[in-house]
Amino acid sequence: MEELSKRRFFDFLTSKEGFFLWLYSMFLVLYLSELGLPLSYDEAYYWDWSRHLDFGYYSKPPMVAWIIALKTLMFGNTEFAVRIGAVLLRILSLLLSMWFFYRCFDRLRARLILFSLCFTPILVVYSFIMTIDPPFFFFWITSHVFSAYFLEKRNTFSAVFLGLSIGFGLLTKQTMVAFLVLFLLYLFFFERNLLKTKQNLLWIVIALMLFLPNLWWNLKHGLVMIKHTEEHFLRLYPSLKAIAKFSLGMFFGYGPILVLLFFYFSFRYAKILMKYYKTKRLPVQDDRIFQFQLLNFLYFLSFLPILVLVPLSLIFQMNINWIAPFFISAQFFTVALAVNRKSYLRLVILNIFISFLISLAIFVLPKKPDLFGKEIAKVLFKFQGGRELAQAVERHYRGGIPILTSGRDSASWLAFYLKENPRVFVIKEKEAPENQYHLWRDADTLKGKEVLLVKKWTDQPTYLQNPSHLGTVEVEFYGKKRVYTVWKGIYVGEDK
Repeated sequence: MEELSKRRFFDFLTSKEGFFLWLYSMFLVLYLSELGLPLSYDEAYYWDWSRHLDFGYYSKPPMVAWIIALKTLMFGNTEFAVRIGAVLLRILSLLLSMWFFYRCFDRLRARLILFSLCFTPILVVYSFIMTIDPPFFFFWITSHVFSAYFLEKRNTFSAVFLGLSIGFGLLTKQTMVAFLVLFLLYLFFFERNLLKTKQNLLWIVIALMLFLPNLWWNLKHGLVMIKHTEEHFLRLYPSLKAIAKFSLGMFFGYGPILVLLFFYFSFRYAKILMKYYKTKRLPVQDDRIFQFQLLNFLYFLSFLPILVLVPLSLIFQMNINWIAPFFISAQFFTVALAVNRKSYLRLVILNIFISFLISLAIFVLPKKPDLFGKEIAKVLFKFQGGRELAQAVERHYRGGIPILTSGRDSASWLAFYLKENPRVFVIKEKEAPENQYHLWRDADTLKGKEVLLVKKWTDQPTYLQNPSHLGTVEVEFYGKKRVYTVWKGIYVGEDK
């Protein structure tokens, strides 16, 4: 490890790299303050979670709700408050990533990882959109940092920080289980002596103890989160269009040249590992042993899961963000190796430039969708409709009358955008719950009461007695349309 890496952390913040990060951070905050993009129904849904703090929710662990609750406590129930957590976590993720490379490798690699992650298109999207992914990416990266610290120090102090990081990651997204398993797998193959230590047991116990409240919540609620996760893997045999969308998303979401370079490095590195595993001869000099350990660790966190998930995308319909954490590890692995040759270095720099252009387009898209054509502009459709729907319902809503909706999208939008932020009910069409609203409130308790109903499409509801049609809301956005109708009547229930 170079002498440069021993500089104090605050000196690092005042370096040229730190100065760039300060400028980038200021840009993100100012951009968010001027964004003007309505909340998507997912963002409004997570905001509604934040009003009912718990150790678990229907589809995800609780961290996203906790973070939104903290920020809305500070800034009020505003779009900015819901999303500012994504900006802050993005900045901290970049800072920790750069420090990780600065400390464990060298300054050139630190600069490369900073610019690479700054302009990775999919990460740019999650710098101003608040879902479960911004906090998850943050804890995924902190777990890299503290895993390296644990491998270096191998003491109780480092084990505690690693356990906390992985534990908080488990409270953020189920995928964090993969980090725990892959790190243990790395230890089994390369650090078996460390695998058997008390310190290794300590971080595992800490991580699982932090996760226990969420596990207990799931047991109390019939394992709904686990069942919801299972449903994702029931979407078999995606269409050719879906496969093409996933493939293009992988290349352009994470950087086309970096993706190719990662696979090239990974297959070559497999030969190095196989030779080392057979001969037990280190392929590096003694002063580079720790870096070799880190490369092996990053390899296990990236290539192994990607090697499994990419072929599985031909069988299961996957979302592109499912592989995002492993491609963050892949960026670490690729950048760490890229400086070995000038040709590789040039390719990484070219990838940063291409990613910068894509990122620039992402920042411009919400402001000027007309510049990108109809098909690209449609990606913003999930943000459209909430404000218009709330404005229409506001004209008929009087405090005290329950609001009943046909889905969680309209329920979450109305909960956020209506002035009184009411508690909204959602009709339950099946025996099993299908969203968090079904766990909170039973629509059947409204039977025999007058309700304000908001439903999709214009057909007359069969579950209202003497329904009165109050209005229709149509939102069209580049050829895609949402249609909601507003009704008043006596709720008589839905046949299940």
